[in-house]
Amino acid sequence: MRTNNTNRALEAERELEAVKVKQLELEQEVNFHQLTASVPPKAGKININGNFTRHFYSVYRPILLTAYHSQANTAFLRAELFVNRNNGSGNWEATGCLMNAYDNAGNNKYVFNVMEYCRPYVGLGIIPVLSGIMNFQVWRDTARFKLVIWPVNYSNTAVGALVDAVEDATDSQTFVGVAATTNELEETGGDGGYVFLDRYVLGHNYPGGRTPMARALTNMPHNNILTSTYVWKDKSTSILGNAIDMSDIPNTAISYLNTAKKNTVVVLAKDGITGTPSMAQVSFQVTQSMLSVPTHPIKLAEFVDMHLGYAWNKIINANGDLIASEVEITVLEFGYTSGSNYWGYAGTNFNSLRYQLIKYTDKANKKGIVDCNTPKTRFHFLNHLGGYDFFNAYGTKEKSVSVKSTVYEKHNDFALRGLRGRQELWTKREDIVKVVTQPITKEMAVWLEELVVSPQVWIEEDVIGKSSSRGVWGLIPISIIPGSYSTYNTDDNIHYMEFKYTLSNARTQQRG
Repeated sequence: MRTNNTNRALEAERELEAVKVKQLELEQEVNFHQLTASVPPKAGKININGNFTRHFYSVYRPILLTAYHSQANTAFLRAELFVNRNNGSGNWEATGCLMNAYDNAGNNKYVFNVMEYCRPYVGLGIIPVLSGIMNFQVWRDTARFKLVIWPVNYSNTAVGALVDAVEDATDSQTFVGVAATTNELEETGGDGGYVFLDRYVLGHNYPGGRTPMARALTNMPHNNILTSTYVWKDKSTSILGNAIDMSDIPNTAISYLNTAKKNTVVVLAKDGITGTPSMAQVSFQVTQSMLSVPTHPIKLAEFVDMHLGYAWNKIINANGDLIASEVEITVLEFGYTSGSNYWGYAGTNFNSLRYQLIKYTDKANKKGIVDCNTPKTRFHFLNHLGGYDFFNAYGTKEKSVSVKSTVYEKHNDFALRGLRGRQELWTKREDIVKVVTQPITKEMAVWLEELVVSPQVWIEEDVIGKSSSRGVWGLIPISIIPGSYSTYNTDDNIHYMEFKYTLSNARTQQRG
């Protein structure tokens, strides 16, 4: 495969070669036939033995491709990275990222690592703003990649010159890059390791088949068994850390990676008065690689109704009122004749089905929380798995403003009162907010470590003058101040977390 830039580069290189040949013939009186007598024939196609065999790779772990090429006149192999931002549909784009692989061991083995080259194209942090309007969207900050590989040969005509043999180019298999990180304390690979994302894929991610269970791209506290009835009048702010209010921004979702042909989403909704559970199962054919389940009560109700084909009315009733106090969501692979997997975890004696628990409130109608004046700061953040989580902080919140400026003096030509002698050349304002959370569990404290170290965090704020249709734009980007966070433990195993943040877009001020 050639691009216009490659064609022009090759033409320029051929012209330069011709000049070098003439110089060699005149200055060194080199016999052309003697010069090329020992050069092997033109290199053939490349044999890719270690291809991109997985559907999903973390762009923070090595992504290796191994190629074999046995031609003696090959100096090294060169590859260009191509990207498809629509994860399969649309056209491939040449990134211009070129990489070389060398045969260091003398066994005709060339290894490419494309990890660093893929990072700039994923994890861009636009999902909290743009997704969630429709259900099960393909992520917009991930992409599909492939390599186009060709040999770079020693020239048959000019000593020491190199020629790109793009006519022998070979395409690699494709893969999807995910902005996920893994660590040694997690088993994420089908081989028992922690490098690959096999256990985060519904369906299969590697040639060996499926992992027994899949995980969602979140470490938000969840259930492995059905929970007890949630009481509408419970005033505990700790259990509302992962609650969604009817007035909250509706674009929250649980994301997961998918290679299954058919999915089944199970939603268990509990009545806020009686605690009676009602279950809905919706199954559908899928072609997307990355999916999300909406979690806001309005969006989740729309999703269930859309797939059932009728109004379920177990989350929101026919009058538009919230009636569910909580929902538990799980996803299963369905549609294969043999073998499947589902959201779950391995237990000591048996596997547990995982339900993601989301509590619902409606403060305007005093449902789910009695103290409607409790201040809340709602954080949205990129978690370490490449998904997006939220957390409601109900603790204290303190704001301070620091100001720096440069002042100069000038002479006033007119003796008029009110003219300034000292002028503010510039004024820099920095808003710093300190947050102390409500009492939280140890499990939630560990999860919130992902918030305080996340490079992409937003807070949900009311926007002055906003229309209801533009409420999604109430996400304000912030930056957590490094080293400002700490966790406190009490004697009764209650945890608190404290941290500070500044606005990502600083407040500006006029010059004097």
